Amino acid sequence: MCAKADAKFDVYEFINEQIITQLEKGVLPWRKPWKVAIVEGMEYSVPHNYATKRPYTGVNAFLLALTPYRTPMFLTFNQVKEKGGMVKQGAASLPIVFWKPIKPGRRSVKNDKSKDRSDVREDKLVLRYYRVFNIEDTTLPVEIREPKTQPEPVVIEACQRIVDQMPNRPRLVYNDPSRCYYRPALDVVNMAPAQNFKKAEDYYSVLFHELVHATGHSSRLNRAELREMAPFGSQTYSKEELTAELGAAYLCGVTGISSVTLDNSTAYINGWLNKLRGDKRFFFEAAQKAQKAANYIQNLTPTYEAESQPA
Repeated sequence: MCAKADAKFDVYEFINEQIITQLEKGVLPWRKPWKVAIVEGMEYSVPHNYATKRPYTGVNAFLLALTPYRTPMFLTFNQVKEKGGMVKQGAASLPIVFWKPIKPGRRSVKNDKSKDRSDVREDKLVLRYYRVFNIEDTTLPVEIREPKTQPEPVVIEACQRIVDQMPNRPRLVYNDPSRCYYRPALDVVNMAPAQNFKKAEDYYSVLFHELVHATGHSSRLNRAELREMAPFGSQTYSKEELTAELGAAYLCGVTGISSVTLDNSTAYINGWLNKLRGDKRFFFEAAQKAQKAANYIQNLTPTYEAESQPA
């Protein structure tokens, strides 16, 4: 499937409108529960490409959550044909975004030690998109089942494994049993005791949220939103909270638990809506930062679907 180059189609605007529509309904699309897809003996519980088996992440994972489907397998029209299948009549596709290198330009740079100037090659990227179909809208085989409810020990083990593999992890304390927060000045995450939560997955969902905040520390990803002392409701504060919410949602998806991190979802949703209406790149940028944070916590540098132009 070839990349789209229609200048009339604004990818940022499309993403923004989709997210706004869901938030106006009070829906947080990144918390969508996916079914388990079994392909060639492997189980997939977050969006993957059916042909390559690579995961969709960042803004693409959240875009795919906007579809009415719960089967987390997608592929392009050409991939359907290559696999010997067909797209069902009337099926709707959804754009997947990626960065495409464009012909590099050159700029003149002055040498610090002389008056000489030299040309420096500048690689530039432009956002493009292509379209994918859900596996349910094709004739290709896939086994689907509802996710199993895991016993507490299994949930704790899976989630704790994520926490344990975070490099340069902040100190975890329980000094304030009624609150959960990350304090950048001390580089400390305070958590309420696990027994204060109804379920283990609730505890880890909140802990993931705070650890995503902690990735913004200067000793880790050095995120600008965390460096600034931003007041509640500001652009900076809202983007950092959305980054933590999205990053936690992704880690919850990886471990197969539900995401329940916000005590006052209505206030946050209203704040995000205000920012989204004024900045069409707001969600996209937060999703990118969230993915980097989730990668850092998992100590991973994985290969994702849609990193480059598809064949």
